[in-house]
Amino acid sequence: MLYRFRAVYLRYVWRHADRLCGFSLPRDGRRRLGHVERVTRERGCVRLIGWMAAPQVHVVWPEGRVAITPAIPRADVARKLGLPLNCGFEVEIPETARPLQMEVTTAAGDTLRLPVRHPSEPPTPAAERRIKRAFLRDLLKALPAGMRWIIRRDEASRSAVKRALGLEDLHPGLPLDDRYFRTSSSRRPGREGSAPGVAVTSVPADTPVTIIMPVHDAYDMVTEALNRVAKNTDLDWRIILVDDASTDERVRPFLRTWADTRAGARARLIELDSNLGFVGAVNHAFAEAEHLPGHLILLNSDAMVPPNWASRLVAPFYQDDRIASVTPMSNDAEIFSIPLIVQARHIPEGLVDQLDAVAASIPTPPRLPSAPTGVGFCMALSSHWFARVPRFDTAFGRGYGEEVDWCQRIRKRGGAPRRFAHAFRRAPRRPEFRTKGEAGPCAAGQRHDCAPLSGL
Repeated sequence: MLYRFRAVYLRYVWRHADRLCGFSLPRDGRRRLGHVERVTRERGCVRLIGWMAAPQVHVVWPEGRVAITPAIPRADVARKLGLPLNCGFEVEIPETARPLQMEVTTAAGDTLRLPVRHPSEPPTPAAERRIKRAFLRDLLKALPAGMRWIIRRDEASRSAVKRALGLEDLHPGLPLDDRYFRTSSSRRPGREGSAPGVAVTSVPADTPVTIIMPVHDAYDMVTEALNRVAKNTDLDWRIILVDDASTDERVRPFLRTWADTRAGARARLIELDSNLGFVGAVNHAFAEAEHLPGHLILLNSDAMVPPNWASRLVAPFYQDDRIASVTPMSNDAEIFSIPLIVQARHIPEGLVDQLDAVAASIPTPPRLPSAPTGVGFCMALSSHWFARVPRFDTAFGRGYGEEVDWCQRIRKRGGAPRRFAHAFRRAPRRPEFRTKGEAGPCAAGQRHDCAPLSGL
């Protein structure tokens, strides 16, 4: 019996190990300022999760600092303490950032600094006592269900015990963000010519942006993709085309003519004599783009962009400078595919603009959903973070998984990829750049201790 009791306790500690690093923020008078519930380590980052009543706190370390603003719905805390619904927070810090401290400013103007224990450090005696008290408290809650299970041996009582101890694998539902359901009249007006009610940060039309498009054959798709870029891009754009030794004799002459007819040196064509694959072609364009102003957008030659796409894609960079990449949804974009991820779906020509109009009508909340990686079919790169990692790793050969590796290297430096559900791209089929026998997402996952795409 004691052996089974110890086994349950060890499993409880393992499941709730992230609570060993948690701590409460100090009180400001009678008001609780907040609580850091979990501190976890994942994908090369330290993640802090909790709630707070303070309008803002900071996590600081010798080389930097990050501001934390509550923006996540926490109905449980809001009901119990009478706080606003969006009092929760999550923040990611580079794993190498230590020692960590949380900086809190009280209403009297005093600044307090609280140490944040790194998940790799052994728990303090106080943390061990806290987890033991939590176990005993939850064990008392589970006692009635435990007695029923001893008598009946039924599955319902067993599940009730696991639920009381927090050992169930089920995740509780969260309230839907009502900002997704506001009427058009309550939303901010969008850019002229965009879908009604689009709520995005206003990006001036003269904002520079550099588009990078590697090309290999696929003549029919390239012509349509470039025509859509010229027609639908709503920023001060320039494009770097890389002809990766196309074998279709129509492609290079078309690209030369198309580039020459763009006014104001808007287009630059790089002609490669030998086929380098996606990584090599894009790195050639990166070498040209790193000296140009503005953010970058990687765009496949099979990506059919809708009206006013560019301003919406780069807008998150002006909302949060920690965002390093933004990827839209598509009918064929790995984990960004809809309606089902990692499942391509054909859509008729012309439907892309209708779907994008629906996506654009969804108001954008202040905090975009995070993503394990971006996908290079149409991925905006922040100029700030691109300057830190200005090339794809050539270890990925001709390509497949290089954007996963780039995002994980950026994540370790404090940046984050984001999923953007408020724009939609169509991809009829992909031109063949990549050789999937080399490297790939699984290699990137092993290198950075993160989940491969196939496991998402």
